[in-house]
Amino acid sequence: MGVCIIWFGGESLARQLAGMLSAGLHFDHRMVNDPNLILGQIILLIKAAMMALLPLIAGVVLVALISPVMLGGLIFSGKSLQPKFSKLNPLPGIKRMFSAQTGAELLKAVLKSTLVGCVTGFYLWHHWPQMMRLMAESPIVAMGNALDLVGLCALLVVLGVIPMVGFDVFFQIFSHLKKLRMSRQDIRDEFKESEGDPHVKGKIRQMQRAAAQRRMMEDVPKADVIVTNPTHYSVALQYDENKMSAPKVVAKGLINSAAHSRDRR
Repeated sequence: MGVCIIWFGGESLARQLAGMLSAGLHFDHRMVNDPNLILGQIILLIKAAMMALLPLIAGVVLVALISPVMLGGLIFSGKSLQPKFSKLNPLPGIKRMFSAQTGAELLKAVLKSTLVGCVTGFYLWHHWPQMMRLMAESPIVAMGNALDLVGLCALLVVLGVIPMVGFDVFFQIFSHLKKLRMSRQDIRDEFKESEGDPHVKGKIRQMQRAAAQRRMMEDVPKADVIVTNPTHYSVALQYDENKMSAPKVVAKGLINSAAHSRDRR
C-alpha cells in the first residue's frame, strides 16, 4: 500500500515536502526576534508534514489491520498484557534459539534478504544513469523523480517477495494446524476423561462377571438335575411340572466350573 501511494502520489508528496522545507528555512527579522512566532512556525510545519504523510501512514496502518483479519481474524485479549515472571527465564529463549523452528526462520530471513538485495542491485544498476541525471535537475523535479525511482524499486521488491511471503503464509497455517492435532497420548487422555480408563472398565467388567458367576453357582442347589459334558460344560436344570412348561437352566459353566457344580450339587 505504501509503495502504491509513493508510486502514484510521489510527485505531489515531493512538492508538499519541498514547500514545507522552503517555508522552514525562511526567516524574517520579526520572527528571529520573537520566539513565539518561531514556535508557531514549527507547529505549522509539523501539521503540514503530517498532512503530507497522512495518506502514506493511513495506507500502512490499514494494511497492518487487514492482514491479521485475512489470516485468522482480530483477537482482543487482555491475558497477553498480564505480567508473567516465567518470561524472565532465559532457558526457554535459549532452547528456541537452537530449535528447528528458529533454523527455518533464519533460512527464510536469509532467502528474503538475498532476494531483496538481488532485486535492488539489479534495479540500481539498470537505473543508474537516471539517478545521475537527478543532480542536473531542479530540486522539486529531482525530488519527484527520486520518489518515483524509489517507489518503482520498492514495488519491484514487493512483487519479488510476494511469492515467498505467500508460501510462508500457507506454511505457517499448515504448521499451526499440525500443532493443533492431537497426539496418541492426548487421544488416550481424552478418551479416559470422556469414557473412563479402559483398564478400570475392564476390571469392573471382570468383577461383574465374577459376581454373576457366584450368583449362578449359588443357584446350583436349586437344580433338579445336572447334565454334564465331560469335555466342555456342566448345565444345571430346574423343573417343576406344576409351574413350568419346560426345564429352566439355573447354572452352567466350563470344565472347572462344571466340576465345582457337581461338588455343590
